[in-house]
Amino acid sequence: MAITAKINVTTGIGRATITQASRSTIVAQNFTPKPNVSIAQLTDVTTTAVENGQALIYNSAIGKYEANTISVPVVNGGDF
Repeated sequence: MAITAKINVTTGIGRATITQASRSTIVAQNFTPKPNVSIAQLTDVTTTAVENGQALIYNSAIGKYEANTISVPVVNGGDF
C-alpha cells in the first residue's frame, strides 16, 4: 500500500492530505507546521550528554531515543 502526502501551508496554518491508491482521503484541518524545530524540543528524544559521532538509538526501557556510540567489531584478516 503506497501512501502519498501533500502539505499546503498558507499564513501559518497548514492542511495535510494523505491519499491511498484506493482514492480515500484523510484530511487534518488544524495542522500547524513548526519549521526549524530543534531535536531538543522533541518529546521522545533525550539530548543529555550528547557527543560528536554518536547516533540516536531507541531505548525501550524509557521509551525515548538517546544519543549513544555504536561499536562495530573490526575484522583483521582471516579466511574468506
